[in-house]
Amino acid sequence: MESKTYDRPAGEIHKDGRKLVDAGCDWITLTASHDETGNSVRALADRLCAAELARGMEERHCPSARYRGFAAGSMSYGVREEDCMIQLSSTLARDYVREAVGLARTVSRFDAQVTVEMPSAQSQIAQKAYTRAQRGTGKKGRPTSAQMILSTTGGKTLYLGAKSSDRMLRIYDKGIESGVASRGKLWRCEAVLRKKQAMPAAKYMAEHEST
Repeated sequence: MESKTYDRPAGEIHKDGRKLVDAGCDWITLTASHDETGNSVRALADRLCAAELARGMEERHCPSARYRGFAAGSMSYGVREEDCMIQLSSTLARDYVREAVGLARTVSRFDAQVTVEMPSAQSQIAQKAYTRAQRGTGKKGRPTSAQMILSTTGGKTLYLGAKSSDRMLRIYDKGIESGVASRGKLWRCEAVLRKKQAMPAAKYMAEHEST
């Protein structure tokens, strides 16, 4: 499947040597009514589940306790009395965001990511952002909530904003997290949007996604 990215093409190199590796939706959770749209959501879920099974993923129960359904790989689907739900992550979220948003009655969570390859190892990006956040203040004059986590593999992850809030930013060493690059070479920034923040952002990305 051809990779889709948001706004700028993967492989673009900035004047300072940074290379855009990937950008786009990384997670979407949406609901739809039990009508023709709900049938389309189920058809999408069946299609993506079959694709995940074909690439060796195992089928399992829907992980949400509020829904009954199925899941495989980077997708899950469930139903309850009032609506149905589909959740996509990783490449499925990136490649099917436009189709999914077109079926959504509500979007309860939407993550967007940008992944950049550095021209040389820069292991202090998260630390520098953490230091700047500690010096800054939010809208109410209080310091920006910031938490730095060091993994057992040596990678750093910075969380800006409370994990329970409607808006959170996450910056981490993607190369270490995925085991695909040396420390400091591959960085990812993710915006995690929930509730009222999620739907407008999801619609905007779906409308402006490069095909």
